[in-house]
Amino acid sequence: MASAFGERLRDPQRLAAVLRTALMDTPTEEDFDRLARMTARIFRTPTAIVSIVDDRRQFVKSAVGLCEPWKSRRDIPLTHSFCVHVVGTQKPMILTDAREDPVMRDNPVIVEQGIVGYMGAPLVTHDNQIIGTLCVLDQVPRRWTADNVWVLEELAASVMTVVELRTSRHVEREAREASRQANVEVSRRDELVQMAAHELRTPLTALQLELEALMRTVTTSRSTDGWGAKIALAHRQVKRLAKLIASLLDSPGVAEQMPLIFAETDVGAVTKEVVASFQAEANALRTPLQLYMEPGAKLRAVADAARLEQVVSNLVANALKYGDGKPVDVRLEGGGGSVRVTIEDHGIGISQGDVGRIFGRYQRAVSSQHYGGVGLGLFIADRITRAHGGEIAVRSEPGKGSTFTLMIPTAPRNLLAEGLDNETGTAELT
Repeated sequence: MASAFGERLRDPQRLAAVLRTALMDTPTEEDFDRLARMTARIFRTPTAIVSIVDDRRQFVKSAVGLCEPWKSRRDIPLTHSFCVHVVGTQKPMILTDAREDPVMRDNPVIVEQGIVGYMGAPLVTHDNQIIGTLCVLDQVPRRWTADNVWVLEELAASVMTVVELRTSRHVEREAREASRQANVEVSRRDELVQMAAHELRTPLTALQLELEALMRTVTTSRSTDGWGAKIALAHRQVKRLAKLIASLLDSPGVAEQMPLIFAETDVGAVTKEVVASFQAEANALRTPLQLYMEPGAKLRAVADAARLEQVVSNLVANALKYGDGKPVDVRLEGGGGSVRVTIEDHGIGISQGDVGRIFGRYQRAVSSQHYGGVGLGLFIADRITRAHGGEIAVRSEPGKGSTFTLMIPTAPRNLLAEGLDNETGTAELT
């Protein structure tokens, strides 16, 4: 085949159009069979074929009068195909006598099937991709007229109407199935998280009771050696975790309808406690975790302290998880009507293509085989932050780490308009 001919046949856009039809290797269908019969009747030929042609073969979608072995196989090699030349030249092909045509006279099908007269019109998609042909064949020479070509092209357009409608229905079915599968996956993950929350609540309650008993013992002891402060910190973390698990169980959906209670909050104190609670984990990972607070900065805001602690915890946990053992820096700044908490790591980073989706529900930028979690942390953090009228900004580069900046307004801005109860200072995150 000539170079340009072969390039057209192998053109990726054309092959994508062929694939989109989902017609290759499908059973016969009456809509196509009817058009094939009509075409053979109009031109008074023994054979009419509706074909789809890719870069390897000619698939017979429908045919009238096709001889064996092609009738049973419904597959014609390109070496035996007339129709491939219609696709390659991108225009109708007319053969009065194929035996006398300089291009087609050596085609094996002339001898094997006795094909002499041929006329084929391209099947053209709405975006001008040729996916196959509608053709008629005869075993005697035929003198085709311009009117014959016009009628065949009109019939080919009718075939394409059926193809496009069928493709549209196929795409709709696939979209519905994809949506159904997505809903099933979300439902399964919701159930998984809620089951995990339920299973965690029982041992967590027991742990909380043991910590309370230990606190009482240490408090009455003459020498605590600093254990009182450590146990108090652990007790606060257990209480916080218990509240989060309760919210998972009590809300109608995971991370949905979370109650927010706004009050004057020391963001600096909240962040300092979060960093302290992660020091043991950071030490185990041999990851330096440092907190830097701007001296004299105004670090108070009207916020839900527990939920704010949850956001900072999620961001610090992410930095340690993906920080590759390199230093993690937490910085606090105030001014300009907001408090900013910046968490910077120097780990694996995030590609630009993933930055836009990491705050989606159950979205992950890395494989779950290498990093744990179900992809709820950043989703919840973003929802809580937006409910405060704030935002989380991300700057990242693969291999160079990530910087997450949490910005919380010092005043709740438009929260009253968005559902904050003026009397109780509560709101629901929906």
